[in-house]
Amino acid sequence: ANGFSKWTKTPSILPELWIKDNKVKVLEWPSQSPNLNPIENLWAELKKRVRARRPTNLTQLHQLCQEEWLPETFDPS
Repeated sequence: ANGFSKWTKTPSILPELWIKDNKVKVLEWPSQSPNLNPIENLWAELKKRVRARRPTNLTQLHQLCQEEWLPETFDPS
């Protein structure tokens, strides 16, 4: 079954048949895999960078998150 089945308790036959009949390419994806979820890796990197700067209050935390999130400063590689 493809990824549509993970959204329901039972396999969703109609979407799967439509996808197969229309030759839609889908990425097979494990239903629960935080290591393969790119946003989880992004959040981990953001947390690491913000913690390294040691904010002391909520205002600083908010400011540092914004600074670290900026495209010109955020390079996860």
